[in-house]
This record gives sequence, C-alpha cells and structure tokens, in this order.
Amino acid sequence: MPARWKSNTKTDGSESFAVAQGIGIGIASFDSKSGEAHLLRQQLYGVAKKRRMIRLPGLDYALRIQVFDSFGEDAFHITITRS
Repeated sequence: MPARWKSNTKTDGSESFAVAQGIGIGIASFDSKSGEAHLLRQQLYGVAKKRRMIRLPGLDYALRIQVFDSFGEDAFHITITRS
C-alpha cells in the first residue's frame, strides 16, 4: 500500500498529516506565513510539476504530488510508492 500525506493551508496555519487505511495522523503544523511553510509549498509545487524518484539503499520510490482546491486554497496530496 502506498504511503499518503496531505498538506492543507488554513488562514492561520498549514497542517500536514499522514493517512493509511483511512486513518490520518497529524505530523506537522506551521504558521502559514513562516519561512518553513513557504519553503514546503515551493517544494510541493516543484514536485507536482515533475515526478521525482527517491532512492534509498536497495529501494526506489516514486514521489507524486497532486494539487487540488480545498475551500479556495491549494492543498496537496502526496503519494509515495515503491518502484
């Protein structure tokens, strides 16, 4: 089963959570105007334009990001699958 992460931006902050078998767990929270949140969004938009491969010793993974609308703001659906 692929690993999934979602990242949503709210007026006061950005939240990221991992989802597996329909259950989500919060993994990060940022002030939406912070440098960390800005850098994270830049990276997510960059990967959304061009799929990336992640290579660990002996394992390859495909990283795919879909951008979607969530109440008028961009949100990200990140999927990591073993290649």
